[in-house]
Amino acid sequence: MLTRGKNGQTYNISNNKFISIKKLVATICNLKKKSFNKNVELIKRDRIGKDLKYKLSNRKLKKQFKFKFKTSMNTGLKHVDDWIIDNRSILFKEKTWYVHKK
Repeated sequence: MLTRGKNGQTYNISNNKFISIKKLVATICNLKKKSFNKNVELIKRDRIGKDLKYKLSNRKLKKQFKFKFKTSMNTGLKHVDDWIIDNRSILFKEKTWYVHKK
């Protein structure tokens, strides 16, 4: 994408399978051997304007780059976790807060 992608274009890297945010967080908790129920606080009231779901399409990625997945989501999450552990010193220097745009 860096060399053949077009400036200003967005390429979604997804497997076109729906997974809820709750399920994704539960999967990450399982990977980290942490209890979902003890570590996650579920918000009872949704935020105003909340989308029901976010589904990304990788159609453009497949068509333009003939992209094929070689890694499952669980394996990919494990690779990301390993990278974070290996690069903690760099990450701790970064800002850790997020302000949601209105």
